[in-house]
Amino acid sequence: MRRASLVWLLLVLLAGGALFFLKFRVHELEGELVRLNRTLLAEQEALHVLAAEWSYLSRPERLAELSHRLLTLQPLAPEQLVPIEAVPLRPPFTWSAKSTGPGAPRDKPGSRP
Repeated sequence: MRRASLVWLLLVLLAGGALFFLKFRVHELEGELVRLNRTLLAEQEALHVLAAEWSYLSRPERLAELSHRLLTLQPLAPEQLVPIEAVPLRPPFTWSAKSTGPGAPRDKPGSRP
C-alpha cells in the first residue's frame, strides 16, 4: 500500500507540474497574441491612412492642375501624325563575333551548350 501511495503522489506531482507549465505557456502565448493583435491593428490603421492619402493625392482636378503647371505638353499638330507604313522597320539582328557585349545572347537559338 505504501508503494501505491508513493506512485499516486508522484503522478499527482507530475500532473501538477505539467499543468503549471501548461498554464504558464498559455499565458505567454496569450500575451504574444495580444501584442500581435495590436500590431495588426496599427498596420491596418496605417493602411487606411495611406489609402486616404492616395485618394487625396490622385484627385483628377489636382492631377490636371499639376499636369498643366509642370508639364509642357502641347496638342498634336496634324503634321506630326504619319501613317504606319511611314515608320521604318527595325533591321533584323545578325549573329556575329562582335555581339558579345552586355545584354548580347551567349548562344545561337537552337544550339546546345
